[in-house]
Amino acid sequence: MMEVLVVGDLIADVVMRLEFLPTPESVQMARDLKVLAGGAANFAITASRLGLKVGILDAVGVDAIGKSLIQVLAFESVDVSLIKIKNGFTKQTLVLVSERGEKSFVGLLTESTATISPDDVVEEFIRDTQCVYVSGYSVGLEVLFPSEGRAVLKSVDLARQLGKIVFFDPGPLAASMDRRVLQGIIEKTNILSLNLSEASSISGTSNPEKAAEALRGIGPEIVSVKMGENGCLLLMGGALYREPGLKVPVVDPTGAGDAFNAALLFGFLRGWHPQQIVRLANSVGALSVTRLGAGQNLPEKREIIDFLIRVGEYEIVKKLEV
Repeated sequence: MMEVLVVGDLIADVVMRLEFLPTPESVQMARDLKVLAGGAANFAITASRLGLKVGILDAVGVDAIGKSLIQVLAFESVDVSLIKIKNGFTKQTLVLVSERGEKSFVGLLTESTATISPDDVVEEFIRDTQCVYVSGYSVGLEVLFPSEGRAVLKSVDLARQLGKIVFFDPGPLAASMDRRVLQGIIEKTNILSLNLSEASSISGTSNPEKAAEALRGIGPEIVSVKMGENGCLLLMGGALYREPGLKVPVVDPTGAGDAFNAALLFGFLRGWHPQQIVRLANSVGALSVTRLGAGQNLPEKREIIDFLIRVGEYEIVKKLEV
């Protein structure tokens, strides 16, 4: 039985490092170029490295990038048996990262892109997991991928009916999503994790504590608000836990939120105290911004433990080393 099933948002990231983000008519040479697993794979890889049993339900195309994604995930001990290979191209994103750590995304997505459909979401798959993890990217791109959006909504509905945990990260497309659809997902969500901009857009307040309270009022039992260099907060069990930002050199924030989510879910499923959960997630998110690209470039468990030792989180280290 899987502990978490990720549905949708499996993407390959083409990461390009530049001196500065492009402006009209500007010319520059790339400093670095990598093709890495991205999107849902960021969460899945980090969760697997921490020790969770993870699987992905999505589709890739009949191209070399799709084959490579499956190989990378399998190497990371992620269950790839539910990944469908379909005619078309694998979802890709061009990730532009400046020397200052700024980033910009360009989706390389067309009508020929391979996606899952509601028929690919079978009740048995949801029954055989503890938690379903979904992202707002799959639902927010409704115009391009209505089939994938419906598949994700079906997985959420099934998870709710079967008493499974629903973990939802709305992502940056939250502001443009149909408000009724967005609210419907949040109402069925157990764990909601989002950044302050997204929380403010949905709740109508820029105060992180008030935003978390407002969002919990919609349905989630747990709300996490990620605030980058300002740390994060976790509303859980009726109490608020806040962690300050950790000072680290920022190279590329891509995937840091996904890695944060993986650590958050890991701590929750292992029954940790909320303060320890949010400290682990905060540390994993901070460590993730110190390298270029996400996917297989995200921190290994040993790196996470070493980082936690450096910041003095010895009790968490003991739990991870068990």
